[in-house]
Amino acid sequence: MRALFVATGVLLLGGLGAGALATGCGSGETGDGSGGAVTSSTGTGATGGHGATGGGGGVGATGGQGGQGGEACVPGSEELCDGVDNNCDDVTDEGCLCVLGQVEDCYTGDPSLVGVGACAMGQQTCDIHGVYGTCDNEVLPSSEVCDGADNDCNHDIDDGLGTVTCGLGMCQQTVAACENGQPVPCIPGTPNPVEGCDGTDDNCNGTVDEGCSCVNGTTQPCYTGAPNTRGVGECKDGLQTCVNGAWSGCSGDVTPTSEVCDTKDNDCNDSVDDGDPGGGAACSTGNLGWCSFGVRHCQTGSVVCVQTHQSEPETCNNIDDDCDGTVDDGNPGGGAVCNTGLFGVCSVGTRTCQGGQLECVQNVSSSSETCDGLDNDCDGTVDDGNPGGGAACQTGQQGVCAPGTRQCQGGQLVCVQNVSSSNETCDGLDNDCDGAVDDGDPGGGTGCSTGLSGVCAPGTTHCVGGAVSCVQNVESSPEQCDLLDNNCNGQTDEGNPGGGGVCGTGLLGVCNAGTRTCQSGTLNCVQNVQPSSEVCDNLDNNCNGNTDENDPGGGGACTTGLLGVCSPGVQHCVTGALSCVQNVQASAENCGNGLDDDCNGTVNNGCCTNSVVDGPFEAGAPWPAWTQASTCCSTPICSVASCCGGQAWCYPHAGTYWSWFGGVSGATEDSSVSQTLTIPVGATTLSFYFMMPACAGGAAAGADYLRLYIDGVQVWVATRTAPPAGVACDGTTWVLQNVNVAAYANGGSHTLNFASRTYGTGTAGDQVTNFMVDDVALNYCVP
Repeated sequence: MRALFVATGVLLLGGLGAGALATGCGSGETGDGSGGAVTSSTGTGATGGHGATGGGGGVGATGGQGGQGGEACVPGSEELCDGVDNNCDDVTDEGCLCVLGQVEDCYTGDPSLVGVGACAMGQQTCDIHGVYGTCDNEVLPSSEVCDGADNDCNHDIDDGLGTVTCGLGMCQQTVAACENGQPVPCIPGTPNPVEGCDGTDDNCNGTVDEGCSCVNGTTQPCYTGAPNTRGVGECKDGLQTCVNGAWSGCSGDVTPTSEVCDTKDNDCNDSVDDGDPGGGAACSTGNLGWCSFGVRHCQTGSVVCVQTHQSEPETCNNIDDDCDGTVDDGNPGGGAVCNTGLFGVCSVGTRTCQGGQLECVQNVSSSSETCDGLDNDCDGTVDDGNPGGGAACQTGQQGVCAPGTRQCQGGQLVCVQNVSSSNETCDGLDNDCDGAVDDGDPGGGTGCSTGLSGVCAPGTTHCVGGAVSCVQNVESSPEQCDLLDNNCNGQTDEGNPGGGGVCGTGLLGVCNAGTRTCQSGTLNCVQNVQPSSEVCDNLDNNCNGNTDENDPGGGGACTTGLLGVCSPGVQHCVTGALSCVQNVQASAENCGNGLDDDCNGTVNNGCCTNSVVDGPFEAGAPWPAWTQASTCCSTPICSVASCCGGQAWCYPHAGTYWSWFGGVSGATEDSSVSQTLTIPVGATTLSFYFMMPACAGGAAAGADYLRLYIDGVQVWVATRTAPPAGVACDGTTWVLQNVNVAAYANGGSHTLNFASRTYGTGTAGDQVTNFMVDDVALNYCVP
């Protein structure tokens, strides 16, 4: 039996005496309770154990008081959360969320602030009705004060308390209001007895530079010229400096000078370049013609040559009047029409400026004669020699009247026809020039034989292609079912004329379809298909009026192409084709049967499973899912009956069993529980409930630990001196622990191992550290 041990003279969880104590226990099976054992001849005896329901009270140890007898249950009464079957239904504390006196950590503020700064968990206690009371002793955020603590739980200590300022002038000091959790005193600096002219209150009397004309090192503008020129044009201020509290002489000011051509007001009279400085001399502008003459003048800050003669319209005088570099350009004074005194086109001229004189120059030179009503060769005769004539041309008339020859008449080339019109003959020509060849069918209209077969044999003479020919009266046509040679090939009704079309025989099924056939000059409907055995084609193959009866071709096993349980099927004839019909329809996922019930390709999707086998340790001895080991006394998996001995703090998180590591005094103990499990891809968190009802031991007890390993790698640890957050040593409340296992979530097998070591001094009765674990879970929901 494991136990929580206490040294002589120390009280822990339910002992009442001052001497060394052992806790009493009651038995509901025997009906009476045993008294506490006597462990010392001195001190007050332990109180007897509380009897189980219906049992007698325990007998007190020497000097102690006997235990109270068990309470009788009352059928139909209210069930209280007190560890007793009050209503006699053989179930204890049904409907209770907790048991009287059970304590649990709590926090009413933001959970993320627990353990930050001064913020800490409180505790709430379960009452007789199974309801937790108020959260006592919790610490919530408060306003920050200078005390070396993070009162507002924002991870900063004594933040936001500001600064303190004291003293005047140079003596003024500013310090932080709080340092190291203590207010900081503000002490002014020491004043200078002599006030310097430096812009500072050196003597700390609240007045700056008293007795000084100026502040050393400061400057101000100054000017030594006439007051009315200050700031005018180029004139500007200088600068004087404060030395030993007095102003120095003026340095760097600019006063009036003589005006120069530079766009500046050098004499400071508020006028720029006045008096045309640098101007008046003759110069050359660099332009052409008359425009090259100029005089120098001051313009926009520079002396430039300004031309004195502007350009004028050009005249015929052998001078460049318009200054463009060319003399008499543009034929000045010219352009008027004049007579040269020559013949024909050479007589017309234009006045032209040549060598400074106007001359009459002919516009057109003599050229070869053309048909234009002019004397082009200037010989005194118009259009002589029929110029441009003699070439073949079209008159624009029809037939034989169309060809002609070009002739120059009245200054224009005209087309004169070569042949006159005549009566029409069968020669392929338009003899009467009316636009129609061989019109009136000259030579036609007599009966004749074409020499062809069938309906094409009789004919009539006609003028065709410029010759008289025998033309058949009836043209060949596609053969018809009429006992005639319609296509004139010497055969009658060949190729089933008019036949081949779809028709109905009046029979059933496929026997109804027929084809029109020409027989003895008449079209008849002949059926296409004879009756046959039924096949799966949505047709009535046996012509009995039924389609695909008796599932032809069906019955064989097949695969539907769907996923999961929807994949197997049977072949059936459906709407004329063999289809694979699934045996099972999709349904809601049945978690745990290892099948894809909803046929979406994922087994047990939406199902949540615990990869840890028997995570609550409820399978019972020998606990096949877990491998247990202990170097002392017993295996780690416990129940109240097998391990507790009546201690009130000794109970599982849920159910009957849990794992208890440590708790054996007088010796060092190594113990573990482990199992091999599969960690699915996508799993993230391993969780379990943890409690440390005792944290004490011998000299080495500070090293007491419980560690969680996966594949030999430590992923979680609790020690006597460093319990997990929210877990109290000597506590009685189970606290949920969450461990990130995403690094191992690869779908493979992994070893989960809780391993503990507790150190004893070798003396029986020493108190030792206890580690308790229950309800281990690695829950994963298939997407």
